[in-house]
Amino acid sequence: MAHDYNKMLFGSIYYDSTDLRYSNQYKFFLTNQQLIEYKQYKDNLIDQHNENMFSLDLKTYNSKHIFYTVGSALINLEKTYLKIVLEDLFENESTVVERNYDDMIDARVYSELEGSMQIENIPTTRTKLEQIRKGAVPQDKNEIIARNMISAIDYIKTKPSFTKENLYKLYTILSQDCLEKNQELQVNYYRDNEVYIDKYEGCPVEKIEECMDSLFKFVDKYINDKNNDGNKDMLPHICHYYILYVHPYFDYNGRTARMVSLWISMLLENTYTAPLFISEAINDNKRKYYDALRETRDMDNDLTYFLIYILNTAIRYSLVYRNINYISDELIKEGITITHIETIYIKKILLGADGYFDYKKFLVMANITISKQAALKELNKLAEYGLLSSKINDKKVKLFKINDEYVKYSTAKFTN
Repeated sequence: MAHDYNKMLFGSIYYDSTDLRYSNQYKFFLTNQQLIEYKQYKDNLIDQHNENMFSLDLKTYNSKHIFYTVGSALINLEKTYLKIVLEDLFENESTVVERNYDDMIDARVYSELEGSMQIENIPTTRTKLEQIRKGAVPQDKNEIIARNMISAIDYIKTKPSFTKENLYKLYTILSQDCLEKNQELQVNYYRDNEVYIDKYEGCPVEKIEECMDSLFKFVDKYINDKNNDGNKDMLPHICHYYILYVHPYFDYNGRTARMVSLWISMLLENTYTAPLFISEAINDNKRKYYDALRETRDMDNDLTYFLIYILNTAIRYSLVYRNINYISDELIKEGITITHIETIYIKKILLGADGYFDYKKFLVMANITISKQAALKELNKLAEYGLLSSKINDKKVKLFKINDEYVKYSTAKFTN
């Protein structure tokens, strides 16, 4: 059985628990006991210091290890992402992140709002974000959250060291004026009562301090030890998951974890960093994000599942932004300069369209509530640019499709 387990672990597909237990496609039908044995097999490889099993020096409270598997599935994604980054550097004077940094930051703030509550249309919200950035007083909860996120990003841009005190400061900034009374921290840096997240219990109160201390020590080791590159590319994502795993606060753990991943990438001076994309990706498809987290938890803190999700996301969004840049550059050659709002709509179409779509699908993709006339006006304008083609179907509905010549970089392989 060991040979089969090695194939499961180190092959080109990293099978999740559903694949292993109920798969007609892959022909795995493990019983509960066999799945337990598979988990134990991974633990044994780690204990034997297998070079492809990367155990992390982080405290756990419900498993023997927190780890990831360096097999073909993860290696191939890392190579693909690195290839995209290197091609980007070779072909352009600036990377995708450098060219689109401000838009990505705005998209991050907007997506956090969009993902958690009903918000106004994109143009209105973007205008308000700019007003808040310039010091306008927030008028509602949306605007308070936006103010806090902008302040949090400004804080981590100063690159403070990753310590208990500074993490608490970040959390305080993110949660300011947003917590219910029973969610506020009293005298400690962390919560003083138990919490449940989905079907999981958060770290026991008495172990939070030692777990979080292990995280600060872990990060310090990899940021300041110049001879240790082992986890550096994965460090932001490890921190992201670990904060969600420990769940040190009553609320705002997710937003804090996502902001920490960006913070760590800034400390690493990673200019092609994946964390910039994460809020957009989660909002684009929450199920994939939560499935990756659940799979990691259910498979005894096997981070491989979460890291594969992150790398797929980084690749997909890197390619989408490269397409946006390509579209912008090509249209400029025709004397057309697309607006900021048009750029957002194009991105939503690139991310959400699969063939032809009507104005209703466009409203869903863009997550906006505007009239049919207003939606068709935006789509017809993109068609006038030559970016979209259109046709009328047999039900007299106008359909649109992005023209293939404007999609230079395919994301099809990285959407599942």
